[in-house]
Amino acid sequence: MFKISNMLFLTDMPTLKMHRFFILTSLLFTSACTSTSGYLLTFYAEDQAVPERFEICHGYSCRYKAQASLPKSTWQSVKILFIAPSNAAQERDKIAQAIALLESEAGKLAV
Repeated sequence: MFKISNMLFLTDMPTLKMHRFFILTSLLFTSACTSTSGYLLTFYAEDQAVPERFEICHGYSCRYKAQASLPKSTWQSVKILFIAPSNAAQERDKIAQAIALLESEAGKLAV
């Protein structure tokens, strides 16, 4: 009986090794797809951005940058959007509205 169970165990070994191989390989591939936020900040963040002077990134993958400045009235309009959103969905909508407002105003001013 020991030999039979031992034989069955030996026949399952290649399958077990293949499963381990596929699991480890898939973990390796998925770990290669991660990146830290610091990586993106090196390309897209601006150190000295203020409402009076900041860069607008445009073109594929931020190929071009232009200087822009927005009036205080525009910034006030953005601030008003964020007064007490009632839930997360409303906050996401307000973020989208703020980005749209900033993009349209900055696009008019960037030359």
